[in-house]
Amino acid sequence: MLSDFQRDWDTLYVIDVDEVLPLNASTLVLRQAAFGSRAMDTVHLVSAQLAAVAFDELGFLTLDVRQGQAALAEELTLYRPPSDAY
Repeated sequence: MLSDFQRDWDTLYVIDVDEVLPLNASTLVLRQAAFGSRAMDTVHLVSAQLAAVAFDELGFLTLDVRQGQAALAEELTLYRPPSDAY
């Protein structure tokens, strides 16, 4: 599995973990307190916000209802897989 990941690395869009990401996540966790967002939820949301700048029509995929509500509140588009996907 590790060799597959390493082989695919160059095809991935990587979000740098610099001072911007944790700062934005800490701000977001306070703003999203009503949804019960956890720290890692906000890291995922901020990463999606950063990726959305680079990709039009980026969909945020989550199976966590609270995280989905927080994503919608942050004006992210939720990805809806086709109904026959599962």
